[in-house]
Amino acid sequence: GAELVLHGHNHEHMLNTLNSRFGIVNVLGVPSASMIESIHHPLAAWNLYRIERQAGKWLTEVTTRSFEAVSRQIHTTAEFSLST
Repeated sequence: GAELVLHGHNHEHMLNTLNSRFGIVNVLGVPSASMIESIHHPLAAWNLYRIERQAGKWLTEVTTRSFEAVSRQIHTTAEFSLST
């Protein structure tokens, strides 16, 4: 079983869960890292994952960093935890 599925190039921030016979599977996606100008999609972003095992479960800390068009800099836009 998989506990985490990562995908990209869908032009959207995504966080979904699937139920498997082994438990929850977290599914995450981020916009294309090269998208620096768009009126239809979020701008370039990436996720930093910190994964560790705690009390028999996987704990994933996620930090989302995104391009901000006005300042033309990268900023932290979200921080959250996932557990399986």
